[in-house]
Amino acid sequence: MGVERIVIRRGVEADRGSFTPEEGELLVTTDRSELFVGDGSTAGGVKLGPIPSAPAPRAPWYYYASCQSTVATTAAVSPNAAIYQPWYVSSKISLDRIGVYCTSAGTASHKVRVGLYDTAPDGQVPQDLIVNSGELICNTTGRIQATIAVTLEPGLYWTCILGNNATPAFSAQNFLGTIPQLGNAAGTVTFPNTYFQVALYASGLPSRAAVLSSLAANAPLVEMRAA
Repeated sequence: MGVERIVIRRGVEADRGSFTPEEGELLVTTDRSELFVGDGSTAGGVKLGPIPSAPAPRAPWYYYASCQSTVATTAAVSPNAAIYQPWYVSSKISLDRIGVYCTSAGTASHKVRVGLYDTAPDGQVPQDLIVNSGELICNTTGRIQATIAVTLEPGLYWTCILGNNATPAFSAQNFLGTIPQLGNAAGTVTFPNTYFQVALYASGLPSRAAVLSSLAANAPLVEMRAA
């Protein structure tokens, strides 16, 4: 039995634009390993792949919620209100720390809980708790962290912070708008992608986010450290 070979038209990138493939005809560049398909009219064909990969996480760098702002500020928690902020993970990442950066300390009785949630099926709001820091005591300035061991696949996640007192302040960002991945139906400077829900601190982080309201205010950042 003979062996049949399928050969795809090939060449270097510098020559690709000089040829217009027929509809459905494939091209591959031998110097870049990129695949193109013809539509009958586009010189060089339409690129199919590979899709450029996102930069790999850098350890031990810190990562935090996604937003358009680069303005640093500080913010306190609202007692008994769980605050959720979107965090878009562009490439697989392993984490070994989660916590906050305290800029103004409270006392040993002032505490927060932080965590990570996955995303609901509609892709717009947080759903189930997947990482839980436990209690973090906010009686000193600087990083206050819990040790974790979790690996996340690319996708949309949500940080959460829940505190019992408004005295401590934490590093935050000035939330000027939304994040590109979720869009903004209003088309103006609003805060549609930061949410809060009433949640008793003593009961711990909610196992599932529910009864969410939009939060039009700065919120403390939750930090995650790449392992």
